Amino acid sequence: MSTLNALAPKFVAVGNPINADVLAPRTGGSSRPEWCRRELVGEILGNLTGQGGTGGSCGAVVVGAPGAGKTFLARKALERLDHSYLVVQVEGRSAPATTPYGALESLVNNLDEGCLDHPLKVVAGLTRLLRDRAGGREVVLFVDDAEGLDELAALVVNRLTVHGTVRLLATGQDLLAAPGELVALWKDGVVGRTDVGAYSRAEARQWLRSFCAAEVSAAAAAAFWAASRGNPRVLELIVRDQMDAGTFVADDGIWVLTNSSFVDGANSRDAVCAWLNPESRAERQVLELLALSGGMPLDSLLQLGSAEAVDSLTARGCLDRPSGRRSLVRLGNPLAERAIRERVPRRRSRELYLRAAQVQPGAEGSAAEVLAMSRWALDCGEPLSAREAREASCLANRAGQPRVALRFAELLAPHEPGTALVLQARAYLALGEAVKAEQLLSPHDLDAMDLSLACWVEAMLVRSHVLASCPGRGPEARAELDRVEVRLNGAEAGSVQDGAGTAALREDLALATAELDFSEGRYRQATEALVRLYPACTDRGRMVHAATLLWQAWTIAGRRADARTLIQDMQVRFTAEELAEVGAKTTEQALLYRFVGTSPVPRLLGGPDAGQGAGGTAAVAVALGELGQGVLDAYCGRAERALTRLLPAQRQLGQLDTSGGQALAGAAIAYCYALLGKKDKALQFLVSVELDGRCPSQLSLGVRSFFQVLASAELASKEKAGVRLLGLAEEERRRGAKLPELVLLCAAVRQGCHGAAPRLVAASASVQGVFADVCRLFGTGVQEQDSAVLLEAAEAAAGMGDDLFARDAAREAQKLAATAGDRAAARAARHRISSSVQKLGVMPTEEDGPTLTAREQEVARRAAAGESNKAIAAKMHISVRTVEGHLYQIYGKLLVTSRADLKMTFA
Repeated sequence: MSTLNALAPKFVAVGNPINADVLAPRTGGSSRPEWCRRELVGEILGNLTGQGGTGGSCGAVVVGAPGAGKTFLARKALERLDHSYLVVQVEGRSAPATTPYGALESLVNNLDEGCLDHPLKVVAGLTRLLRDRAGGREVVLFVDDAEGLDELAALVVNRLTVHGTVRLLATGQDLLAAPGELVALWKDGVVGRTDVGAYSRAEARQWLRSFCAAEVSAAAAAAFWAASRGNPRVLELIVRDQMDAGTFVADDGIWVLTNSSFVDGANSRDAVCAWLNPESRAERQVLELLALSGGMPLDSLLQLGSAEAVDSLTARGCLDRPSGRRSLVRLGNPLAERAIRERVPRRRSRELYLRAAQVQPGAEGSAAEVLAMSRWALDCGEPLSAREAREASCLANRAGQPRVALRFAELLAPHEPGTALVLQARAYLALGEAVKAEQLLSPHDLDAMDLSLACWVEAMLVRSHVLASCPGRGPEARAELDRVEVRLNGAEAGSVQDGAGTAALREDLALATAELDFSEGRYRQATEALVRLYPACTDRGRMVHAATLLWQAWTIAGRRADARTLIQDMQVRFTAEELAEVGAKTTEQALLYRFVGTSPVPRLLGGPDAGQGAGGTAAVAVALGELGQGVLDAYCGRAERALTRLLPAQRQLGQLDTSGGQALAGAAIAYCYALLGKKDKALQFLVSVELDGRCPSQLSLGVRSFFQVLASAELASKEKAGVRLLGLAEEERRRGAKLPELVLLCAAVRQGCHGAAPRLVAASASVQGVFADVCRLFGTGVQEQDSAVLLEAAEAAAGMGDDLFARDAAREAQKLAATAGDRAAARAARHRISSSVQKLGVMPTEEDGPTLTAREQEVARRAAAGESNKAIAAKMHISVRTVEGHLYQIYGKLLVTSRADLKMTFA
């Protein structure tokens, strides 16, 4: 684009392709994707043309932080103007603010020298110039970076706008920093204001899809949004850097994160540092303190830095400053934090650390504060004690930062080698490197290290967890737990350890055993142990862990009311921080939450912050959340919507997850494709599922098998699928998994195994919740051959959002009604089927009853609207006799006898 202080002014006739380059996006050599926030563009355009609803009839001012996309959106609004407008563009910062009319130089150069004696003469001269050039068109004066205007230029712009000579479109970072004459236009309501903020998570994902010209996983979108804080310009730079570094890659046409940390590329670092641009030494010190510490309470920050500097940086949007003096003040962008941290010399960093350590709360601070200070000490070379390194590594593992945990564990190794091994193993397990974790914790090496009882028990419990995650090694995992049990019995008999210490170790063992029982489908044993353990735990961390497992166990057992009561108790008993440590880190939590609609983890719905990097536990949690929603959509028959979630989740979990979530997603995808009639794709994903050898939990394996069977029912034999579903239901019954049993029984009856209807009714009586009530109605209707009860079940299923269940129940009702000659019930069933099929977005089949041809649908709609046969014939250019023939076919197919019935059917 030409510079804006060129010798000749830029007059742009909007819509003229010759001048298209003048309106091209300014992105430092790159082109922004076409996606933009249309509602903001519409608001700007409305204000500019005088048709907006935000005030002002003479123009628009667009305000936002650097990189927010103000200029881009303004240009998009200009592109939507027609040929009746002429755009004149000037740059507010094209000349020093001390130069009179500096930004308008390209315009005033066309005036006589005598006009420059007084601003009003300049206004008059420019009025004539612009009207001559416009040739009857309206003039739009586009002022970019308007706060850079000098006072005289601002006065001229004000007069031109107020007099109606131009319509003003101005952009700026801080409107109050602009000259008073410009601010007055907004304050007096002459122009409307549009504030441009950061992207929301949803907007960031939309932008990413446009930028990549492909689908993007939810985990990637969350990570990039967190890393950029939604700033559009920073987001683009970070994405480009990660593409170049290979931490953001295309996997089978879907862009996903790899299991690597984000790389801070030179482009994004330089852009962020230029954006911060400290204006004084005091501001630089505040930025350094926050970057090195990762965030400070406001009262601590004010003891170390200038209050004026804090206020100034906050006003410019450089700081994230929540209310409350103990709330952490952070830099407004994580990338800025890392970029500044790298540029601070180590000696300077250590000097600031020693000062900060005197005012920070130390061990009494929050977990985030303690971890941040420990990490700062490690970075600047300040020594940490073994206790501090151990605590920091534990906190990093719990916070989902396994790579940071490894750094502290390495520091701890010379002092406490056994504890360091355990912490390293936990970190490698979080990174999906189970083989490394197992190698660290070989029983022979552990026995040779002469560890304390507590350290040995923790190591063996972690080893058991590692083995349980490996295919076919569940018995070995249980054997390790048995070894722990034997040693604890011996310790207690020999009084090796005090009772309180042994009791804590037994709680850890009980939790590990319950986790293994749960994973293997031994739900009764797990529930019995957790009911005893939860109220008796001596440690709050163990208590919240026990409660979360108990919630899962009760949900699977169909005790939904008990699970809800437990959630209420947890929310009263524990802090949000304690609950967040549990996180949505397992496939089971994601699946159960989506199916029952409740969770003890507050952050599960929105997804945890994936801003720590590309890989890691946070990204896995977001991917599992996307998987859970996709699975629910697939179960309810919303195939197209499910695929938009399942395909990205499947590819993302293939990069990050080792627990079999990718195979589960593959089975659900196969079912969706089968529902849509795409048999080749369905078979392709079924084969990939069969080849996946990873070791999921029993619940994940059961859900995977469920979708595999449903897919085979759509592709081959429903009778065989029904028999297989009944077999799976019996397996779940023996495990005490009443909710999965009910789901499987319901699916079997829907596949045609009507002899299992009594079992479905009986099973629904032992499960709490709306789903169980619908199953009871459906089973009763099938058992008693009652179309009215089946229609009630269909309406109830539709009411809870399961249109596939509603369609299946209505199909059964339609068959019974047709056999009994009950035309009213048959019509109601057809109506429910039609509505459900439409919502599902699938093609009707023979099971849905006779379908109307396209011509019949048009005749039926016109007849239902009250048009006569003669009017219909005239509009459709057919004979009246042909219309009568179509109506005869329509009445028979829809089981109606009159236009009144037809009107009700199409209502």
